[in-house]
Amino acid sequence: RKKEVAQLRYQLEQDWSLKRDADTKEQEHTRAVLRMAARESMTRQRNQARIEQLKRCLNGEAAADLIREISDEGEQANLLIDQVEAEFEAKMSRRKDLYESALRDFEDKIERKRQEYKEVAKQLRE
Repeated sequence: RKKEVAQLRYQLEQDWSLKRDADTKEQEHTRAVLRMAARESMTRQRNQARIEQLKRCLNGEAAADLIREISDEGEQANLLIDQVEAEFEAKMSRRKDLYESALRDFEDKIERKRQEYKEVAKQLRE
């Protein structure tokens, strides 16, 4: 019986370890996807803005004015990245809370099963 209990504990520890690893990988993947989407969106916006600037330049607008506009875009890009980061952190915080709640529920179930196992083992000894 002690071997069975030890095996069950080992299996639980392995399952928890695998789950933690999977959650970590999922978080990293989600973050990478969000960053990629933000970069694609920024690139698309920059390209569109540059197309508009080139069209205006062809229509005779001063190139100096267009260069000043480009410097303002860098600040907007930083704000966009900060916003994506903040949204990501909030999402991960909510996921962490949900995960911790599920983990507590699981641990409670395991503890109830342990108690049940102890009671059955005690009855068998008697």
